[in-house]
Amino acid sequence: MMILHSIRYRVAVMILGLIVGAGPAVANPGGRVALVIGNGSYTGLKPLPNPRNDAAAVARTLRELGYQLIGRDGRPADGALLNLDQEGLIEAVDAFAQAARGQEIAFLYYAGHGFQDGVSSYLVPVDVPKPKQSLEILKSRSLALDGVMGKIDGKAQLVVAVFDACREIPELDAVVERSRSSGLSSDGGQYQGLIPVRGGIRQGAATTGRLIAYAGAAGQLVKDGAGQHSPYTELLLNQLKQRMSEQQNVELTAFFQDVAWAFKSRQEGQRPLLEVDAKPGTFYLLPGPVVIAPVAVPAPVVDYDLKHWESVERCGSAACFRAYLKDHPQGRFVTLAKAQIDRLIPPATPASVAPVPDPNETARQEKLDFQLTVAEKLLAQNRIPAARQALRDAKPWDRQGRVEAFRREQTLILQSAALALLQQGKRNAAQRIVNDLKQWDPESAEYRALRQQMAGK
Repeated sequence: MMILHSIRYRVAVMILGLIVGAGPAVANPGGRVALVIGNGSYTGLKPLPNPRNDAAAVARTLRELGYQLIGRDGRPADGALLNLDQEGLIEAVDAFAQAARGQEIAFLYYAGHGFQDGVSSYLVPVDVPKPKQSLEILKSRSLALDGVMGKIDGKAQLVVAVFDACREIPELDAVVERSRSSGLSSDGGQYQGLIPVRGGIRQGAATTGRLIAYAGAAGQLVKDGAGQHSPYTELLLNQLKQRMSEQQNVELTAFFQDVAWAFKSRQEGQRPLLEVDAKPGTFYLLPGPVVIAPVAVPAPVVDYDLKHWESVERCGSAACFRAYLKDHPQGRFVTLAKAQIDRLIPPATPASVAPVPDPNETARQEKLDFQLTVAEKLLAQNRIPAARQALRDAKPWDRQGRVEAFRREQTLILQSAALALLQQGKRNAAQRIVNDLKQWDPESAEYRALRQQMAGK
């Protein structure tokens, strides 16, 4: 009877797909539908306590935002779909793809186990068996993420997908350790983190958009959390409730970017990933018309050129004066900055006989150059604590104050960037730079001055 039901269901879905056609419809341009799934009661893998709570809370919040929840059979549902087996997961995705047709936004949320094999990512039903020798049986019983998104893409004007998956799977650690037949390395944990969906929105869906939020990047463990929710979903819910209570109707792309940035500053070892392929300024968090906020009273004009020059004078090094020239090529103090550089670094006079280089000194300089290069690359990757450690490692090789000059130069660069953003009225972006400066040089006068300025003192 169960097999007959499944066959009838899939035939009905196929017929409906032929009737409505392949392209996106326009039946309900303002509608919002959502499929919320929480898989935790696994029989062959480690059970997860939080996906049930995560999915239930997300479903309630989306209903408050005007989304119609979709059930496994394609009909309206009262809440999240919990603990779906392989058949249930397939049916739910197929039904949601049909329900999404012609809507403004189709929102898919999944919490539970997931993994990747270096090529594709997979969502795991609760009835998968315990893997013993390789990942092949697990892959055959799971849903490929590329296939899931391929069914939904192009059905609504915007498809939003949130995957809080790739939580710890001890059973896979053992398989990866024993065998390389799956193509994974044997250092454990390489199955963690979902690989982004391959390719863009399918052909023929040029008028639609897609936004995918991953709770962790490939290779990162997504924490299930010690409380009622996973860390990512907890932050997502808090941000949603805050915007709803304050009626802050922000663009969806900007909202998920804010969530990812806030999560990055709170969690180590897990960094959310965001894929966006949607027209800017089109889709917003709250339903209904977008209300333009009143124009704020402009802040008092700040002389950023003078402020930067004052900080450079306090520094007093040639590197600081060079940083000023770089950031203010037309500044009022360019001539003074060049004169100070000439004073600190007088022109070299050619020697009649070139000195014999000291091999020990050459080796010391090479080590110092290497550590400073490492610090610079880490800063470019925004890995500020690691960059500070690289700078500390460089100090034993420094006899000319290059480490301190490097630190001051980077401090002034961050300060200049923050001041420039403030001058443009971009306070949120400036606050992020101030947070970076707090990690890089929390004792500096520049950080204290910026902190007071951001606080309005």
